[in-house]
Amino acid sequence: MAKVTKENGYLIAEGEGGEIYIFMEAKHDVPNSPKIIYDGNDHAIFVRNPEQNIILDYVHPEIRDKLRKAYEVIVVETILENIKDSYLVDVQHVDKIPLDWSKYGLQTWEEAALNQ
Repeated sequence: MAKVTKENGYLIAEGEGGEIYIFMEAKHDVPNSPKIIYDGNDHAIFVRNPEQNIILDYVHPEIRDKLRKAYEVIVVETILENIKDSYLVDVQHVDKIPLDWSKYGLQTWEEAALNQ
């Protein structure tokens, strides 16, 4: 069964050509058939390899529509400010990600904003 973790320090940015970049801390192992599963809501799942699922928590509302329309993104793994690796990742769009987010301590964007 795949291990599920949260990626707390990631950043999603849009390039000049409209491409979507996801910057995150470098991982120790290599990606294997990576994909992002996204339903257009608060959180996404980055399946980095069959043993590693990473929750991208609290996708900013301003980027959700762009991610919802993307068919692929570029993941950039960094060590401090240096790029370790970058690669294309397919985006799989689903109606609903079948996870209980509260099990991982996550709420909706709006609920999290109210609790700050």
